[in-house]
Amino acid sequence: FFGTMSMKFLFVRHAQSANNEKSKVEGEEKQRDPDPPITEFGLRQSQCLAEYLKAQRNDPKRPLCITQVITSAMRRSLETVGPVCEALGMMAHVVGDLHEAGGCFAGSRKNRDPNAPHVYGMTASEIKAQYSFVDRLTGVDEKGWWKGGYEDVSESSRRALRVLEWLKDMAKNGQGETVLIMTHGWFMDLLLKALLQLPLPTSDAKVGPAYFPPCNTAMTTVHLVAPTPEYPEWSMGLLEHNAMPHFVGRS
Repeated sequence: FFGTMSMKFLFVRHAQSANNEKSKVEGEEKQRDPDPPITEFGLRQSQCLAEYLKAQRNDPKRPLCITQVITSAMRRSLETVGPVCEALGMMAHVVGDLHEAGGCFAGSRKNRDPNAPHVYGMTASEIKAQYSFVDRLTGVDEKGWWKGGYEDVSESSRRALRVLEWLKDMAKNGQGETVLIMTHGWFMDLLLKALLQLPLPTSDAKVGPAYFPPCNTAMTTVHLVAPTPEYPEWSMGLLEHNAMPHFVGRS
């Protein structure tokens, strides 16, 4: 039941970004970066995560053997996943559809300016030049990975459903292996709702009835099992959410 035609997905939210740090200060959202880097604190978070995942590979009681690393094309995800790839000796697959809800946009999220310039994200050449651990890109070309403008929540919800179908296609061919997916907080919330067959929001004013807020570099593990003659429906196990064992004993 838990082997053939199944896969575990280890979703990780990126480390603290410059925008995360700015959001602590009232009024700073207007100065947000459309595609921010991680902070020095965020780098330490990503290094803690990388060290933990490397150590867990050889854990005699509960080994965690990651077979693929997949990441959003946003700078903060790439900078977070870099130390992980280095620690595990693995390459990363960049997927454009894993970006944060809203997309890559200029200006404030809450008070959007319709005349704000469009931003398209890094191009395929820029990503390959800056991040040597990337060996494959999907949904990224020489124009970037984003269409420009702001993605409203109904579009984000539809994208979560699209990504869910992609995950199911992967699980159908799985053998119970674990795939790490580096993505974003709000999009992770939408994706978990899609996985749990909960209502997806259609406006920014409605995030409920359930909400799954992840912390920076926190891990959420989902086991997705494809239908079989014995079990004719998809099965989904939420094994952990917002787990941060890589910070235990660290100040």
